[in-house]
Amino acid sequence: MKHISYTCQLLALTLLLLMPCNMMAEDIFTNFSYAKSNSKYSWYGTGKKENYDVAIRLYNKSLTGLTITKVSIPMGNVTDVSSIKVWLSKSLNLKTNEAGQKINQPDIESQEAIIKDGKIEVTLNQPYEIGEEGVYVGYSFNVDQLNKSTKKPVSTVTDSNADGLYIHSSRTHRQWLSMGTEGCSPMTVTLKVKPYAASFDNIANIYGETNKDVLVPLVVRNHGGKAIKSIEYEYQLNGATTTKHEDFFNPIANVYDQSADISLTLPAIKERGTYPIVFKLTKVNGEDNMDAKAEINSNVVIFNKIPKHRAIVEEYTGAWCGNCPRGLVGMAVMNRLYPEDFISVSYHNEDAMAIMESDQYPNDVAGFPDAFIDRQYECDPYFGFSSDADELAIDQAWLTISNNVLAPAAIEATATLNKNKYSVDIVTTLNFASDLKDTDYKLEFMVLADSLHGEGEKWTQKNYYANEAMGTYPEPEFKQFTEGSQKIDGYKFNDVLIATSRLRNEDIALPKDVKADDSYQYTYSLPLNEITSINGDGLVQDINHLRVVVALVDSNTKAIVNGAKTKVDTKEASGIYNIKGIDNKVPKAYYDLSGIRHNKVQSGVNIVKTANGNTVKVVVK
Repeated sequence: MKHISYTCQLLALTLLLLMPCNMMAEDIFTNFSYAKSNSKYSWYGTGKKENYDVAIRLYNKSLTGLTITKVSIPMGNVTDVSSIKVWLSKSLNLKTNEAGQKINQPDIESQEAIIKDGKIEVTLNQPYEIGEEGVYVGYSFNVDQLNKSTKKPVSTVTDSNADGLYIHSSRTHRQWLSMGTEGCSPMTVTLKVKPYAASFDNIANIYGETNKDVLVPLVVRNHGGKAIKSIEYEYQLNGATTTKHEDFFNPIANVYDQSADISLTLPAIKERGTYPIVFKLTKVNGEDNMDAKAEINSNVVIFNKIPKHRAIVEEYTGAWCGNCPRGLVGMAVMNRLYPEDFISVSYHNEDAMAIMESDQYPNDVAGFPDAFIDRQYECDPYFGFSSDADELAIDQAWLTISNNVLAPAAIEATATLNKNKYSVDIVTTLNFASDLKDTDYKLEFMVLADSLHGEGEKWTQKNYYANEAMGTYPEPEFKQFTEGSQKIDGYKFNDVLIATSRLRNEDIALPKDVKADDSYQYTYSLPLNEITSINGDGLVQDINHLRVVVALVDSNTKAIVNGAKTKVDTKEASGIYNIKGIDNKVPKAYYDLSGIRHNKVQSGVNIVKTANGNTVKVVVK
């Protein structure tokens, strides 16, 4: 009997060893790329005969332990190139050769390759397991002859990622250059993966208010070889662990980094403070999660009241600029869609509404039209952050900043026209969400005018969109341009910045230390007869079309951290006057004895030029 039992065991083991490998353990593969499935290709190059090295970096905790087996790079119709290689390296290394050129020196492996069917495709001789330090995957080639394809031989897409594109070339980019914020390589890396692996995206602080449930958006990413139909996860908060289950009506496809959004509601917390929270994704499709990044950490920050963030869009435009109508439309559409919270400020350049030179702008403006959100994020005033957009996207750019960036304080403002002082009087109230020490905030006060118009070339808006020359656009605000002439007379300009305390060196500094929930109130007054263009012309055409914008500015970063807007209340001053112009004795420019221009009078002797062309000497002790 023992002999029969032993024989059966031996037979079973023999059959097991003879079974095909794919029946014993299935190898599962997926593709990694920084390019999205619908990304549009573009091409980059230096226009020179030189050697190119192109790389991406795979650096993510979820990639640790996965194995690279194949690399594929789109090359399109590129010809007249040679010395093609695909390589892996732990770092981007350069070595100087005998000719004095710096050449790429990969430290893992390098394989020769060819272009076939419009792409380079290499199966690695030795599959590579990704370590915690990550890995650079790249390719190299030499341009032998310049032609249309080799002037720009590097395939790119408009998607951006800091690790999505590195370039070195023998003549132009002699050091490795990171270009991932401008575009990515569409290179595809094939990975051998685990069947069930998923992770949450890292999340910044989670903000909530006392005694209110807190909604937490979570992003689930598939890093395994199987589509995800369900997950189980837990979170640890305030000493308690809570388990959750989520089913996906549309499974998350087995493409690396494919994602789905879910939301979690945390129970209300009574006390203001910061509470650590840990999220752990435990199961995928009922199986243990094999992802190396199964756990993430964050904080739940509770305030008595979360400040409403109204991001400010500062638009740079000019009546002479034929492309600028799209910015005028973008701002008009946003004011229509978000009348309560959208704040736009238009800086005019070299036209009748300009109040400052371009070197006095709060941002470096490369061209017109241009825009900055909160003086930090440059964008197009119509297309937003989408460089390849062909439709309105400023709304998404503004919403992203307004909703995702926490403002340190709530800010509200009122403005009235003072009939005795002939000035706009502004009252601003601030409430900070938390105690802050050693801050450097200040308040900038801006007066805006709507419906500004006039006669002459400086008021005529040039329009490159006439007769649909630049295409058609769905917004009704665009019709006057797409169906209008190339020069639009009598256009009424809105959101025009006509005065600012910054230009007058009159911004108000806040205390270094502020207390949560305390109110801080400030007043500022700006005389109407001092509101003129650079040319000294009055810009207050109608007192009923004035608005005020107040910006809370971080003096260290120069960024706006919150804003408020209000219409100027003219009830008390109704009928006092209708300003069509400004006394021509109003100061137009201030100079010191050296001829240097200033924004206001300085200590000592000042030469003051008035709007009528006269000059007077003013001494300030």
